[in-house]
Amino acid sequence: MSSPRCLSLAALICDQVAELSHAVTGYIALERFVLPAYADEKNASVAPSRGELCALVQALNAAVLRHIDTLAMAMAVLHAEMSGGEAQDR
Repeated sequence: MSSPRCLSLAALICDQVAELSHAVTGYIALERFVLPAYADEKNASVAPSRGELCALVQALNAAVLRHIDTLAMAMAVLHAEMSGGEAQDR
């Protein structure tokens, strides 16, 4: 039987997975931006500076790591809740 806390954590995990998926789209955009196959002929001569790319990657990393940390915490709490519930059921 699922406790309300477990259901709440499961909902949080689902939300975080969706947000993590959205954050990863930033990496897809970055890949398209830097790969020659996706070069925009009109703006090909306008290269981003190293500082701009660094700021972009830092922002993407921060978003992805935030979601991973939240997922890890929620999974640990959910695991503890589920393990505790099994111990009580015995």
